[in-house]
Amino acid sequence: MVHRQLARIHRRDPDQPDQDHAIFEVACGKGSYIRAWVRDFALALGTVGHVAQLRRLRVGPFSIESAISLEMLEGFGHSPAALEHLRPIATALDGIPVLAVTEPDSVRLRSGNSVLIRAPHFARLMEQQDGPTGAGADFQGRTVYLSTARGEPVALAEIAQGEFRPFRVFNFGPSV
Repeated sequence: MVHRQLARIHRRDPDQPDQDHAIFEVACGKGSYIRAWVRDFALALGTVGHVAQLRRLRVGPFSIESAISLEMLEGFGHSPAALEHLRPIATALDGIPVLAVTEPDSVRLRSGNSVLIRAPHFARLMEQQDGPTGAGADFQGRTVYLSTARGEPVALAEIAQGEFRPFRVFNFGPSV
């Protein structure tokens, strides 16, 4: 099944480089394929087209205005000044269901071991569910962000057969 995403054209540059080129600024959500949009747009005009340059200006909470170059970051080395330019891990994980786990479970998960989904976790997943709830809810294969009760990152895990199965674990100090 193909899901179509809406894309809004914010700007078409009036100063085109030449008659065979166009510059567009597009705002779109995840799952949008700009190269496919360009192909379809060209076909609708009875011609062919391709993307010569694609530049992403914003992804979720990250924008080009708040970005710093790798060279600048490398220049900071391990100094505390670098932390002024970095955002917490949770910023990048916005939109992924977050669940708190117990300290014993966090130790198991950080060691790469699976843990059972307990009733409170299931209830919290139900609260965050965007589809069927109750007996019809299917969480198999869903990714969750697991943290301690204090909000410290523990792992990204997949739900499989009644367990949280970590595929990325976070093993750094509590002051993240």
